[in-house]
Amino acid sequence: MKVVAKAAWDEVRVSGWAGFVIMQKLKGIKDRLRVWNKEDFEDINSALQEAEAKMHHFDTLSEVRQLNDEEKALRCSIKSDYWRLSKLSESLWKQKSRVKWLKLGDRNTRSNKPLQKKIRNNFKEDRKIRPVLGGFFSRTIESAIASQLEKQFEEKEILVALQGCSSLKAPGPDGFNFSFVKKGWDFMKESVTQFFTEFHANGKLTKEVLSKVLANRIKEHMRLVIGESQATFVCGKQILDGVLIANEAIHS
Repeated sequence: MKVVAKAAWDEVRVSGWAGFVIMQKLKGIKDRLRVWNKEDFEDINSALQEAEAKMHHFDTLSEVRQLNDEEKALRCSIKSDYWRLSKLSESLWKQKSRVKWLKLGDRNTRSNKPLQKKIRNNFKEDRKIRPVLGGFFSRTIESAIASQLEKQFEEKEILVALQGCSSLKAPGPDGFNFSFVKKGWDFMKESVTQFFTEFHANGKLTKEVLSKVLANRIKEHMRLVIGESQATFVCGKQILDGVLIANEAIHS
């Protein structure tokens, strides 16, 4: 599949901002993979049934007489093909189920309406102007650290963030999960890096990998701006630490 995807990626020649280029190239890959899937995997169930029938034939034959070396090798090969096809079929159904959930899981169906109404009632707000941060901050970062947070994105940094994303995360509207991006990184990295470069220049557009890279940058310096008493949402600390400390203080 990687060879097919790379060929389709290289064939699409478009110009424009990097996000648009990536989107068009992914559309080209999707069209090519549809054809490839139809040609190679549309009849996978029939292939499984055929392999199962052949295994049953050799199993029945082995009960009547001893199989010769050629028949044993053939049965072993058929078993290998059967397990390969089974895993492939399982993988295809797993991906299809995720795509189906993405398309149908949150539709405005009758069963979802009560839940949607409850969420709207509990989380709606009339305030049109949201509050902003202001005032005096007791802990701030130095200019050198600020420069590190604002520096140009590097390919290695992007790859680390990509590897930190779940490979089987439910696919987005383009239908590609992070497993595909990881396996196709060698031919996608140039366009993805250009996307990060353009974001650094104009500060627009957000993507899952982009937010992961930004989070990784900030994570390294969060301890400098968060107080020692803060116990929630900090790496190495747990929200229950405060409860345990309070309990010990009361009973001591």
